[in-house]
Amino acid sequence: MKERNYGIELLRLVLMFMVCMLHILGQGGVLNAYEAGTAQYKLFYLLATIAYPAVDAFALITGYYAKDRPPKYQRLLDLWLQVFFYSCFVTLFFVLTGIAEPLDFEILLESLFPITSNQYWYFSCYFGAFFFFYPARLLVAQLSETSAKKLLTVMFVLFSLMGLTQDTFRLNKGYSMAWLIVLYTAGLLARKCRIFEKTKTRKLVCICILCVVITWLMLVTTDRTMLLNYTSPTIAVCGLLLVILFSRCKLNGKVIGKLSPCAFGIYLFQLNPIVWNNLQGAAVERLSPDIGMALLQIMAFSAILFLCGLAVDFIRQRLFDLLRIPKATKWFYEEASKLFDKRLTHS
Repeated sequence: MKERNYGIELLRLVLMFMVCMLHILGQGGVLNAYEAGTAQYKLFYLLATIAYPAVDAFALITGYYAKDRPPKYQRLLDLWLQVFFYSCFVTLFFVLTGIAEPLDFEILLESLFPITSNQYWYFSCYFGAFFFFYPARLLVAQLSETSAKKLLTVMFVLFSLMGLTQDTFRLNKGYSMAWLIVLYTAGLLARKCRIFEKTKTRKLVCICILCVVITWLMLVTTDRTMLLNYTSPTIAVCGLLLVILFSRCKLNGKVIGKLSPCAFGIYLFQLNPIVWNNLQGAAVERLSPDIGMALLQIMAFSAILFLCGLAVDFIRQRLFDLLRIPKATKWFYEEASKLFDKRLTHS
């Protein structure tokens, strides 16, 4: 059994904190509250720039640490149940306990179909992309290290650099199934060709900082956000460097190992319709006019959102274990596979 990389598990939690910060800044109304050129505008967009690579890094991890074996489609079922828990049961809990006002019937109906409603856009894209992951693994497995480097370079030029001027491949600034497939394949190729393996950690950190600075300067000097999106070359490179840097961390953490499986749940908690709607404009209304205090408040709001999501998913895991849902999904998947194989045999 392969030893767990606690550096990567820690990274998953760090990335989710970064996502919390993005949502506080964006949905919380902070980024749109200040005029360009003000100190607040520059500082808060710097925070957003630092946090932006989180989504790319989260997808890159999936490819970078993919195992050389067929995918477990049961994983999709487990994830769907997790998403359904947040979409339906958490929503009902908020409504029935009076924490939130009853939602429109249309919104409640959408909560029953979390994939098609696209409330949880990352999971909707991931669900479709999942079926392309194994063919991508088979393809990369056949490549030499040199060929992997060439293909990774071509993908970077086609899907990241070219996207600076026009969305030729309809990647929608990273909010798409296609971009997740690109990132997954890039993670596979990066591991295959051992990119940056011999580069010193200090140099990688400097490159990462440089990517953030270039992205931020482009924004604050020209007021153009062409580099501040998930397909941006500086954001994508920074995401990959985060994966490589944290993979080098030699940690021995039982706590990290227990908390890391809750990382995706932290994202789902934030995107719950009630939580998401209540986040709208909530942060900026509470910000202090003092820029230093406002910075501390944003970090505190992000930490509160992070810890709430962590606690809820920890409870969900205990509840699922108590109800033996993991065993039930395993049984259902095995029986469905037998039936499907039988049908194929007789067709």
